[in-house]
Amino acid sequence: MTQLNPFIRGYESFRIERNLQITDEGDNLPCYRALHETQQHLPDEYFQCEQCYFNGDFAVVTQDLDDERVEKCPHQGIVRNVLYSIYGEQDGRKKLIGDQYSLTEAESVVRYLSFGGGYNRCWEIRKTHLPIRAWNSLYERFSTKMPIRLPSVLVSLFWCNEHGAVGFRLHNTPWTDECLEILEMTAAALRQEQLDFGLDEHLVDLLHLAGQADIRLLVLDPFAPTLKGLPLYDD
Repeated sequence: MTQLNPFIRGYESFRIERNLQITDEGDNLPCYRALHETQQHLPDEYFQCEQCYFNGDFAVVTQDLDDERVEKCPHQGIVRNVLYSIYGEQDGRKKLIGDQYSLTEAESVVRYLSFGGGYNRCWEIRKTHLPIRAWNSLYERFSTKMPIRLPSVLVSLFWCNEHGAVGFRLHNTPWTDECLEILEMTAAALRQEQLDFGLDEHLVDLLHLAGQADIRLLVLDPFAPTLKGLPLYDD
């Protein structure tokens, strides 16, 4: 399989973190620090324009700083804003998407950026993303039986048109260990079951890339566009 999944679009694994925007007495740019765990329950208003002490990891707002905290938080500043930072993963890397001034606004951004359903779960790609060997194996076994559901391997197959386009309905996606746990299996175990069932390895790898990206419907058509990042085979 390819290292990066070309079926995955946009950001994944959204996370919202509450941070303090802090300035000091110098001409330094503002810095951003997470709240100390003992103050995470406090409302935003508690921190605005208050004196704080911070280190490279977190900040604490207090008027009374004991020696232990001074040692842990050697820098002093003023809290200018409480920000809700939105993070997401892209190609396996954590990225800052942006900041909002309230949790409600941050959650709204995440909602609009999330692909929870709809057309993004239906893909049509070029048929030549599978080699002839895989197609021959598929036709020999299922050409007279489509449409057919294969519940043991979480796939359904069906013809789409007279040009040989074939659709695959993937069940119980995304095919990740966490989501497949309800079926008491792992992604690796599902892949092995599909291979043992007789599905071609190239087809299984392609379906798993789609399944990991929570694709429910994958159509392979001779006239569809190619998908960058997937291998191409000769007709």
